[in-house]
Amino acid sequence: DVTAKSSLPGAFSFDGLTMTDYAATITGLRGNFYLKDVTYADRSVRFEPLRPGSASGDAVLRVVVARDGGIIQAKVTDKDGNAISDSFVTVIPAAAASEAMIAASYVSGQTDQTGTWKTGALAPGKYYVVASDSGPDKTPETIAKLVAARSRVDPVEVGPNATVTATVLQRELE
Repeated sequence: DVTAKSSLPGAFSFDGLTMTDYAATITGLRGNFYLKDVTYADRSVRFEPLRPGSASGDAVLRVVVARDGGIIQAKVTDKDGNAISDSFVTVIPAAAASEAMIAASYVSGQTDQTGTWKTGALAPGKYYVVASDSGPDKTPETIAKLVAARSRVDPVEVGPNATVTATVLQRELE
């Protein structure tokens, strides 16, 4: 692991990186801040490996953070409308076009005793919200089930700086 910290706005550097694959993971953003993109040599590497030294010229790593994120507050129910505690909620960006992108971009959490859970700040856009009794993982089988599950729900539109409530029926991932 190679880490760096920076304030916003700010700069950081990495010393002694070897030429291998890295995954850029950004944590610690609060409020309505979210990761908009990570680019290396003017190419997005947010959902793919970062290979320092693979670009010619003066390649720069840029981390783009935005501050107009919205939130989805999910309320999970059974078919009779009763709240379900300890349900697993998965939020999938509608723009995630491939299974690899879904695996890299979904967010998930577990409902509390009132059947609710909320995301951190998300980029404005459309999302699919799925609830099940088991937590998601990054296996190909689970990602395939999430792809199928998102086709059974309507997307939720998240606006800039908005909080959207989504009532979700818990279903088995198939």
